[in-house]
Amino acid sequence: MEDSRHGGISETREAEAMRQVPAGRGPGPGLLTVQEVAQELRLGYRGCLAAIHRGQLKAVRLGKSYRVTQQAIDTLLQPVGGQ
Repeated sequence: MEDSRHGGISETREAEAMRQVPAGRGPGPGLLTVQEVAQELRLGYRGCLAAIHRGQLKAVRLGKSYRVTQQAIDTLLQPVGGQ
């Protein structure tokens, strides 16, 4: 796909995915932004980023941002000891 704003350079997959996102959701099916996760967990944005950096919340990196699956959130919220 050609993007005339960048002198004919092809658009990145991330940019293409972002255009196809329904309003109010992350950049793909089942992927949430850090801000959306923070709102869902009632945490601050930086707290969510810290959990990602510590490995407590699994995320994928897309460009300069992170995306989190609902499964990763569910795993984070499981009780300690599997109770």
